[in-house]
Amino acid sequence: ELGSYEAIGAAEWLAERGAAVCFVTPLRAFAPRLEAALVTAPALSRLRRAAFTLHTRAQVLDVGDDAGVRL
Repeated sequence: ELGSYEAIGAAEWLAERGAAVCFVTPLRAFAPRLEAALVTAPALSRLRRAAFTLHTRAQVLDVGDDAGVRL
């Protein structure tokens, strides 16, 4: 996650199709490069209507066989 729109677009695409989305970023905030463009708040609002979890200042260590994620 680079803090730009690509990760938001992928997360929204997955959520719209019923997938549970675990958004993990090493950054301090959700897509900080887009805060000035007023994109992050509406995107988070849409994502939070779905099965969505956000983890900031984190990294994925492992994805298990059961699709569980270890941070």
